[in-house]
Amino acid sequence: MDNFFDDGPEPDFDPLEVELRHDPKVDEASLKLLAFIESNAGEVFYEMQLEVIFEDDYFHWITTKALAALRNSGKIGSSLQVLEDVGRIRFYFHIKNRYWKRKADEIRKLVKQFSDPAFTSALGNQGEMLVDAALPSAGFLLRARNVN
Repeated sequence: MDNFFDDGPEPDFDPLEVELRHDPKVDEASLKLLAFIESNAGEVFYEMQLEVIFEDDYFHWITTKALAALRNSGKIGSSLQVLEDVGRIRFYFHIKNRYWKRKADEIRKLVKQFSDPAFTSALGNQGEMLVDAALPSAGFLLRARNVN
């Protein structure tokens, strides 16, 4: 009974034998994403945009893994770019799309605009105001602000 809470490794466990599990939904999502990009061959999409487009069918991490698989296999084009003061953005496009850089630049400028701290702060404040105004009509009463 002394070894009941022993945190040692399982006797049959061999880390070298650990096989990465593959989710079949990733393959399904890959087929759908490839068909979508092929049917929109002249367009450029960024990763989060595709996650939102396919969120009714797949969790975002499934979409991301499927995009990575397509990218690594060379079936779709991809470019990872830096958004100054924001982070990184990854674009996806059909491999035969000759003018993807123009569209990616337009999208990057737009994402940079709506990622501006002044804009996001104003958007958050507006959303908070709308929720605060709607709560009483649903029977909720605000009793305190900025409390734990």
